[in-house]
Amino acid sequence: MKEKEQRKKYFQEYYQDNKEKIRKQQREYHQKYYQNNRDKLIQLTRDWRKSSHGRLMIMRYERTPKRKRYRKAVMETQSAVARGDIIKPKLCELCGKERRLGSHHEDYSKPLQVVWLCSDCHGKRHSAGNDDIKKKIRMIYEKKYMTNKKVMVIPERRSDEIMPRLSNNISIG
Repeated sequence: MKEKEQRKKYFQEYYQDNKEKIRKQQREYHQKYYQNNRDKLIQLTRDWRKSSHGRLMIMRYERTPKRKRYRKAVMETQSAVARGDIIKPKLCELCGKERRLGSHHEDYSKPLQVVWLCSDCHGKRHSAGNDDIKKKIRMIYEKKYMTNKKVMVIPERRSDEIMPRLSNNISIG
């Protein structure tokens, strides 16, 4: 029994000392495996999603309150972009690169307040331990939406100012 505990302790220490190296090797192995077996893995995923257990798990996930708020915010953002209420920029607001952008919501209850990020920056924002990126995005968000800007009030125009009356020139009859 002592030998088993010693072996366990040795491997735990080895892992702690070589954590980055081991993770890099694992990542490289998984990437290579995925490249060699991509079609097989995609088909396995499709089959699982079609299975009764897969459908049940997906339904449970989609019904969670957080997921519902997320989906609602994303759909409202997409609709606003389609209507032209929000103009989607060409450049990532964090790194400034011209790439395919996705919307990032700091607060799902405010679906039209988004920061546009490339997939790399968006992934970094959601990964653990990137406090500096989180702070930068928070600053962008606050600069965009939390500043005390004076609201310019546009006076209402009467309809006859916009479109002059044509009643004098048109005869009906």
